[in-house]
Amino acid sequence: MPIMLFENAVLSLLAKHLLLKNGVWFYYRRIPAELRRHYAGKRHIRKSLKTGDARVAAKKAVALASADDALWSSMRTPEAQEVGLTTSVNREAALRLLEVLDLKPGDAHRRPGPGEVFEYVLDDHFGERYGGDYQNARDKNEPFDHILTAVELEAVRLVLEDPEKPRVLLSDALSVYLRNHDKGQDHKFARDTTRAVDHVKAAVGDWPLSAYKREHANAVRDHLLAKDHKTQTVRRRLNTIKAVFNTGLREFDLTPLGNPFAGTKIARERQDSSKRRPFSDEQLRTIAAACREADDDIRHIVAIQMDTGTRLGEVVGVRVEDVELNHATTRPLPVP
Repeated sequence: MPIMLFENAVLSLLAKHLLLKNGVWFYYRRIPAELRRHYAGKRHIRKSLKTGDARVAAKKAVALASADDALWSSMRTPEAQEVGLTTSVNREAALRLLEVLDLKPGDAHRRPGPGEVFEYVLDDHFGERYGGDYQNARDKNEPFDHILTAVELEAVRLVLEDPEKPRVLLSDALSVYLRNHDKGQDHKFARDTTRAVDHVKAAVGDWPLSAYKREHANAVRDHLLAKDHKTQTVRRRLNTIKAVFNTGLREFDLTPLGNPFAGTKIARERQDSSKRRPFSDEQLRTIAAACREADDDIRHIVAIQMDTGTRLGEVVGVRVEDVELNHATTRPLPVP
């Protein structure tokens, strides 16, 4: 149930997926039934947001919900189901399982034992764990989806994976891109780059780089245009996605795949842009007088913007503790 965080005559702020316990906010969300196998059967996600401030918690919850929405959208696609896409948590757990079993990704292509097919080296482990059900499925060459957990299925996939052709997700390419980029540690740059990739996840999914085609790039473009972004903004987002994709292709030796986001066309590009004329001095005086006359929250926001040149979001989101009135705001001019 949404929680009301703020309300006045003109504005109300609702937050979803929040739970308050012992003064600490938690991200709390139901996991869709068809995806619970990726979460060990759990029905809900509950994660501490490590804050008692409702507004800070709401911002964190929105980010987590957006990430889950994109992931779940990806996992529901036929392409993701075909390649057995799962969560990054399961992926890490699968690597740990292989380590316990003294295996590595791609071992099915490296260590065939005498008289055996190495892709079935996990037989002993699964046979001991699941007994006849596993063996019957093996004998009949049936899929193991109804027997093995999502972590175990990922472990099998990793063992069978060709080490010369590893599965690299777009999110993997993003991680490498930010790690290697000169501005990768810059908060705004990382946020804007991640946001561009999130549009891909929302529009089509977070898939292996080899799964993306031109039709998916066009779908991302259409997704951005449907949000009423200007064509120049859409181009900027696509250029970012293209750069991330190129990094993934290069760093993981996948360049023969090509980049489906290269050369994406945007109809009537730049034809929707227009130059804004600044307010005249007389107009600014009129606005300032109206702000003093009304003297309410909305007019305070407008007045701050007039005097500081800030963006709307920077003013609306400011907190009392962010305001420092007794602090130097300009550097002193040098004495000639």
